[in-house]
Amino acid sequence: MLLVEEEGTASTFQTLGEVIGEHGLFCALYTDRGSHYFYTPKAGEKVSKTQQTQVGRALSHLGIEHIAAYSPQARGRSERMFSTLQAPAQGPAARRITTVEATNAWLKAHYIAEHNAAFAIKAEQPGTAFVADRHEALARGAVRDRRAYRRQR
Repeated sequence: MLLVEEEGTASTFQTLGEVIGEHGLFCALYTDRGSHYFYTPKAGEKVSKTQQTQVGRALSHLGIEHIAAYSPQARGRSERMFSTLQAPAQGPAARRITTVEATNAWLKAHYIAEHNAAFAIKAEQPGTAFVADRHEALARGAVRDRRAYRRQR
């Protein structure tokens, strides 16, 4: 969980880097069809299977399947989750936390565990679905911010 001024490539890379760094690689990422996730040649139509965004290229390099949400039900699930996640926004204000950085620190230190305690469902099997980044793709820069990507080109 990360509070940002505006969602985009850089914030996606930051979040992916944190998750992979802490837990390891995962098999698939299901997202909306935002322009930082997918290239859509014509508005309202299917995403391109051949032209990838920076996020798409990074996920592909890491071996993570990127799934585009198309159905109204998928949109509804996302919107309900966003409503649920907006509740902690009242917590920082009540604690007089006034910066994005301090709010993110509070979310990591307090809210995420509270959220998981309230909403997590116990897995049927023990263990984790995350796997180690054996090829150290993350460390080699598969997920980098836009400025670093431009410098590399």
